[in-house]
This record gives sequence, C-alpha cells and structure tokens, in this order.
Amino acid sequence: MRVIFISHSSKDDKIIASLKVGLEEAGHRSRGVLGDRGWEKEIYTTPHTCQAVIVLTTQNWLDSKWCFAEINLVKTVGKWLRGVIQRKVEG
Repeated sequence: MRVIFISHSSKDDKIIASLKVGLEEAGHRSRGVLGDRGWEKEIYTTPHTCQAVIVLTTQNWLDSKWCFAEINLVKTVGKWLRGVIQRKVEG
C-alpha cells in the first residue's frame, strides 16, 4: 500500500473527499494536512513519510504561502509528484 500525501488548501477540504475515496478504493492510503490540528508541524513532517504527492491545484492553493512552502519541501525530498487541477465550473 502506497501512502499518498494530498497537498491542498484548507479552504478546499471538501473537494479532497472524493479524491481520497478514489485513492483508497485503488488500495492506497491518503494523507492530507487538516487545518484544525498541528498543521504547521504536519507540513514539515508529512512529505518525508509518504511515497508520493498529489497537488490539488486550485486558486486557493496558488494563493497559499503554506502550500508553496509545502511543495518546495516535497521537491527537496524528491517525492513522486503529480497535480490535479480543479477548475471552476460555470453554470
């Protein structure tokens, strides 16, 4: 079982629910930093303990200095990295 870290803005917590379900159905364990617990410590430790990282790229993520710091750490430790782009749906 691969542990996959989901980098996302806490403003997008609801969006990652379906992504987490899909990963778990595929046999992976997913982790993400939740804003209501020791999130700053988690940002610095979680990328070291996962095998891969998925970035939920939303405007909230792009606007977050913490997400920027998180992704730089992920790149520094050399984790496998993929992005998911969340687009605003008109209508």
